[in-house]
Amino acid sequence: MSPLVSHPSGYHELRGASALVALDADWLRLTGPDRGRFANGLVSCDLKSLSAGSGTYGFFTTPRGRVLADAAFLETGEDLWVELAHGLGPAIAEHMLKYVVADRVEIEEPEGWNALRVAGPSAGRHLVDALGVGDLVAGWHGGAVDVGGERILIRGDLRLGVPTIVLAGPHAAVAAAAETLTALGLLPASEAAVSAVRIEDGIPWFTTEFAPTSGPGGDDDEGFFPQETGLEDLAVSYEKGCYLGQEVVARIHFRGKVNRVLRGLLFEPGSRPEPGAQASLAGEVVGVTGGVAASPRFERPIGLSIVHRKAEPGAQLATAHGPCRLVELPFESESQP
Repeated sequence: MSPLVSHPSGYHELRGASALVALDADWLRLTGPDRGRFANGLVSCDLKSLSAGSGTYGFFTTPRGRVLADAAFLETGEDLWVELAHGLGPAIAEHMLKYVVADRVEIEEPEGWNALRVAGPSAGRHLVDALGVGDLVAGWHGGAVDVGGERILIRGDLRLGVPTIVLAGPHAAVAAAAETLTALGLLPASEAAVSAVRIEDGIPWFTTEFAPTSGPGGDDDEGFFPQETGLEDLAVSYEKGCYLGQEVVARIHFRGKVNRVLRGLLFEPGSRPEPGAQASLAGEVVGVTGGVAASPRFERPIGLSIVHRKAEPGAQLATAHGPCRLVELPFESESQP
């Protein structure tokens, strides 16, 4: 019997082997002896304890504890690299510069920089075969390596739902690495395949499921707290010292709770949901659809949304693109109607 949902190009490779994934991102490079201590005071994760070759993931937060941006960090021993959502580099660089006082730190946006991801269970083996460097990576960790006379960053990433290795560096060097990987048989994964995999695994993305409602220095009465994103365990350290917004984030964690939570959406087979649609419960808007995808695993459209906690798992929500059922994450086969 034919599947109810076709498998987008690259889906099988992401799930069973590996594929190339192109995702635009901005990068910042921090140098100077105070780089780790300085940046540590602006983010929710612990950067001060990073050693050469180690990395982590966290949030830049506002003074009121809202998420300003998410970021992946890599310390090489020479510099601290920050990967941000595409378009956020200049704003976050400006945000950081506001807090430089006597700190011995320099912040720059590298020019001519490009990145490539190799994603799937065989990603590490393919990097070893192509460049001899895949075995350096675990979790968010990695380092800087020489490839063809150029310095390239290599780092793990946990935001696609499958093992992922990021290569970043000068455009020509990354393009050469891509050619080598393509020659080994790796093909690009489609955007639809990437979306299906990460949504099936219940992983929210910044700017897709959660984003600030104002830029650095703006009014952040709205936006999302770290605990509302579903990424608190991954992005927030409660053992580190003070950072911008830390008091609010800690108070929520130890004394209270947030009004919104990340949930999964199960749509009717054959429906065509779109991001940004209001989701209502008994006529009251409780959230907005984030990313949506046609899921080969569940043979129906699925999505993610940060919704008001009054909408409990099992609730039927109404959207402009048809009804959907709210489920806890991660999605399970038993979640299907």
